[in-house]
Amino acid sequence: GNRVLGSMLKQLHNRIVLLRRTSLSEEDRLPETLHELTSIAEALLARDENAAGKAALHHVRQAARTALRVMRQRAR
Repeated sequence: GNRVLGSMLKQLHNRIVLLRRTSLSEEDRLPETLHELTSIAEALLARDENAAGKAALHHVRQAARTALRVMRQRAR
């Protein structure tokens, strides 16, 4: 395989793991995450790519907001 691509994918995966761990450390985040993932899955099952894309983007943004909030709180 392509070593550069493999390295990029590994770095991306590591960042996602860190974001997930940080985001899910918030008490209310897990139920929100499950709701967001259900919305994505339902849109995919309905073959509604527009709704799936919007739901996925919402999920990523919410996770990022939560992770940033947690990191700011920890930095205090």
